Amino acid sequence: ALRNQGRRDMDLWLKHSYLGYNFRIDEMSSAVGVAQMEKVENIIRKRRIVAEYYSRKLKRIEGVRTPYISEGQKNGWFVYVIRVDKSKRKKMMKFLIKNGISVRPYFTPIHTQPCYKEFGYKSNDFSVTAKISQETIAIPFYTEIKRKEQDYVISKIQQFLLS
Repeated sequence: ALRNQGRRDMDLWLKHSYLGYNFRIDEMSSAVGVAQMEKVENIIRKRRIVAEYYSRKLKRIEGVRTPYISEGQKNGWFVYVIRVDKSKRKKMMKFLIKNGISVRPYFTPIHTQPCYKEFGYKSNDFSVTAKISQETIAIPFYTEIKRKEQDYVISKIQQFLLS
């Protein structure tokens, strides 16, 4: 069940009896993965440059909290997430989307996912997690994002917070 996305052999296609994953990988995905591993350090370096630029510019804007990375730590930067006051998040996201910027809330606390229901967690069991999850916004982030695109995102975040 673990390698079959949490499905038992006789489960319906989209029924997940257990927490599970899909550890099966096809040949094409494997080939892409091997090719990317040869370039992984360069990919991470580029993503770090993008993240550092966002952090440098966004931390100057009152009302925006940028990711904290401990001294000496490295981050592979899967996503770049800012935090804003929960009372402003939905309006900010609508404003950014209206201005052509793809954003999404990030993250849903894992203990509130349906497959964790059997463990008896309640939505308020992890108050810090719940609070932070209502403040986060994932902003455009990819290896080849142009500085001009980042500046546009930054300017619209600032414009919203100054209005």
